[in-house]
Amino acid sequence: MRSASPCQRTWEAEAVVDGRLGEKEKASFDRHTSECAACRDAVARLRTLASLLASVPSTPRSDLDRRRQRNALLRAANAAVVDAKPRVPRIAFALTAGVALAAALAFVFGRSEAPKGASVPPPAARFEVADVAHADLHEEQVGELSRVTMRGGVASFHVERVRAAGRFVVAVPDGEIEVRGTRFVVDVQNGTTRSVTVVEGLVEVRLKGFVGFLRAGERWPSTEPVASASVALVSAPAPAPAPASVVAVAPSAPSTTPSTRPSVAPSHAAPSAPMPVPSVAKIEPPGTRFAECMRAFDAGDYGRADALFGAFARDFPSDSRTEDALFLRATSRARRGDSVGARDAAREYLRRYPSGFRAPEAKRLVGE
Repeated sequence: MRSASPCQRTWEAEAVVDGRLGEKEKASFDRHTSECAACRDAVARLRTLASLLASVPSTPRSDLDRRRQRNALLRAANAAVVDAKPRVPRIAFALTAGVALAAALAFVFGRSEAPKGASVPPPAARFEVADVAHADLHEEQVGELSRVTMRGGVASFHVERVRAAGRFVVAVPDGEIEVRGTRFVVDVQNGTTRSVTVVEGLVEVRLKGFVGFLRAGERWPSTEPVASASVALVSAPAPAPAPASVVAVAPSAPSTTPSTRPSVAPSHAAPSAPMPVPSVAKIEPPGTRFAECMRAFDAGDYGRADALFGAFARDFPSDSRTEDALFLRATSRARRGDSVGARDAAREYLRRYPSGFRAPEAKRLVGE
């Protein structure tokens, strides 16, 4: 019998446990392990590790979480090899790195949930869904179709990439929305789609009353029929006579109504500057605040959206939606022609999220 010294075939132990060897290769390695204690011990340790991982309850994770954890674990495994002390045998580090990598991939991609020997196909689309305001969502993968069923609320979608044979569809009560790779926001209330807003890319909309395509910067329906009550809370006290615009609804602009207008209420008789947006919004939860930001953005009121997104990022720095708020603030400034302000906002986004999903777009705004 061979000694337990390092063997050149030890690397095959992981492939055997994972089921990646063919019948002939597996039979050859089985014969080898009957004589090689090192390889036999490696197989035993890997199978013990797999059993331990199978006993750990798995928790649902988004595709974004899986990618972030996988990258962190791969960096740790790589550091273990690169930073190794010279006196330790190289084969021992290779085996350790292989075991760590196998454990990482098994944990991140939920190998314990699939039958032994079964291969789990990758999703048809890489996407991220953010709950903006009480979104009722259900995700499912059916063959080459990635589908998100949305029954209500407001949700923001980022579809990074769809495979050539794949599809990504958002099913809403009154139709469906299909994309290949884009960013868009959907608002569904009382069983009806109220709006679809496209931030970038191309979106195909198939709804009752409307079938067509929306491009970056477009919105269906094209106008907001009624101002929401939450918008009124942060507007100037006196109603504006002109249609809504960036200048007319800026929260910092005082009322310019002539003194001959009849008084509406005693509290408005001696007006001071309108209350700033942040001081009113602080009493609202982050979900309500972000929904208000998106309504201003959807309506094309980019001046107001800029102020609201900035206040949200300041008041809720640890909220998961703050990353989107900072990027959309830069987008709002760019759309109203403030290129310098857009670059400043994009730099702030990159400072806080240098590896964020929107980092490539932010770098383009900065000019890198």
